[in-house]
Amino acid sequence: MLQTKFVKGTDITDLNEKLNRALSETTSEKTEVKYFLDDFLAIIEYELHEVYKDRYCSECAYWDGESDRSSLACFCTMTGKRMRYNCHACVQYKDIRG
Repeated sequence: MLQTKFVKGTDITDLNEKLNRALSETTSEKTEVKYFLDDFLAIIEYELHEVYKDRYCSECAYWDGESDRSSLACFCTMTGKRMRYNCHACVQYKDIRG
């Protein structure tokens, strides 16, 4: 998901310090900065790292493996489809720990 952060400074030095601080807090791999130096303004556009992209179906709370514990494919109670244990999780991913 694309996010924006506005950084406003009182002068060019203040803008530089605030922008560097804001960029150091951003963990996104895709970051773009747009500068409006006449207004001492910078806009940071970045993409959030979605947790589900690092997970597998078998780690999801919707994974139903009760029928056969030795099976490599089970049932997703959210989508109603059969999924393999190593399929990457979808946007509906729900962490079983949370």
